[in-house]
Amino acid sequence: MKDHQAYAYCGFPALDSQGHVVAVTCLLDDKPHAFTEEDQVLLRVFGQRIAVEIERSRHLAERKQVKEQLWKQESQLQALITSLDDVVFEFDEHGTYLNVWAGNEKLLFKPKSEILGRTIEEVLGRELGRPFMEMVVRVAADGKMEDVEYSLEVSSGRRWFVARASRIAQEDHGSKTVSMVVRDITDRKVAEEELRMSEERLWLALTAANQGIYDLDLRTGHAQVSDEYATMLGYDPSIFKETNAQWAERMHPDDREKVYGVYEAYIRGKIPAYEVEFRQRMKSGEWKWVLSIGSIVERDGEGRPLRMLGTHTDISERKEREMALRAVDARLQEAQAMAKLGNWELDLVTNRLFWSNEIFRIFEIDQAKFAASYEGFLNAIHPDDRVRLNEAYTQSVQSRTPYMIVHRLLMQDGRVKHVMERGETFYDEQGQPCRSAGTVQDITVQRMAELQTEQAL
Repeated sequence: MKDHQAYAYCGFPALDSQGHVVAVTCLLDDKPHAFTEEDQVLLRVFGQRIAVEIERSRHLAERKQVKEQLWKQESQLQALITSLDDVVFEFDEHGTYLNVWAGNEKLLFKPKSEILGRTIEEVLGRELGRPFMEMVVRVAADGKMEDVEYSLEVSSGRRWFVARASRIAQEDHGSKTVSMVVRDITDRKVAEEELRMSEERLWLALTAANQGIYDLDLRTGHAQVSDEYATMLGYDPSIFKETNAQWAERMHPDDREKVYGVYEAYIRGKIPAYEVEFRQRMKSGEWKWVLSIGSIVERDGEGRPLRMLGTHTDISERKEREMALRAVDARLQEAQAMAKLGNWELDLVTNRLFWSNEIFRIFEIDQAKFAASYEGFLNAIHPDDRVRLNEAYTQSVQSRTPYMIVHRLLMQDGRVKHVMERGETFYDEQGQPCRSAGTVQDITVQRMAELQTEQAL
């Protein structure tokens, strides 16, 4: 008081609505003074007025700060939604639109201004909006998240969406609001439809080719198969069920190790293709040869295979022909060995020479080490006979006549063999020599007998 040179003082605290002191109003006088009741009343009124203004200013500042914070958060949310190209709706518990955030407003059924404050049914129509209305009400009531896929005609055309609705937590346990995040999945749906149609076309093409088709779920081991797949094995397609276990049980025991190895190697990515031949036991108990070809058509996010699509082709007739040819070849090999007669063929375009097994035995040459060419063949001929043999062959090609010549072979241990060689050359449409073929017969025994007879005479 002395600092202010005041000798009279009258003061009252200014209280806010919560009873907190926010200021003190007072009157000072540099002379002794007795304040009247009216002075005190005016001072209290003035003080209260100041408290109201202080509180109002503080509330305005807080509201401004909250508004700025909300604006910042909404801007961040809008930026996030824009970057994701999603749409986010906020509904009250009755399905009324409270807020809309859209990264791409072309995905909205109607402009934002025609959505806010209206119910889902008012915006989408009763028939289309009823399921969404019911979902929002359910989520608001029980708090359980729900997902739904749907298509909708928007300003950019018909699009596919996936929506997830979840209840927004409320601190005051009052009115409940629901957020719904909507994502455009049209590109994914188009890709899925193209894949489905592609697989359908493939299925129809393979069915038309009379091949059995399987669609194997690699997680469960169960397969969907075509009618041809079942009938190929003698089963009724209407009751036939296929699994990996049943497929393995029907397989011929001699084929299992090889087939399992190919299958596992393909599934694990160790080989680029799955193609294998094996025998399957038919319903009748007979064995049928099958060519199985397959390809992985679906993987999960980590690259693990999920589905394998493929075909089974009946190759029993081909296998029978192959076995018949092997039997004929075995008999031919046996006959050539008995007659000591082998056959050869020379491709004049590639200079590749083929010898039957009997010629290798006659020449006593390892098949794995022989340089299969005409020059390599000449190296096996007795040095004194090479020029004569080459001239006989060359003259035959030029004159287009078969040739026959007897010549010697010089073995690595110094022994000499005598052989009779016959040959003929064939020509292409332009008259150029393209292939020569012939036989070689070991006549050492006969030739030695002839020489002994000549010497005896």
